[in-house]
Amino acid sequence: MYFYCRHLTDKFPDLILYTEMLKLMQNVLVPFSFYRAIVISDVWVGNNAV
Repeated sequence: MYFYCRHLTDKFPDLILYTEMLKLMQNVLVPFSFYRAIVISDVWVGNNAV
């Protein structure tokens, strides 16, 4: 892990910190859950109609 953090940071300059990732995930979790619920319900309806 030390190698990646030390020597590859110039290859990936736009990486975010872990705490920033947690904040982003909190903002995305609810909309993604609604989207996933809608997609799964469409699949079930489609399979039942056949």
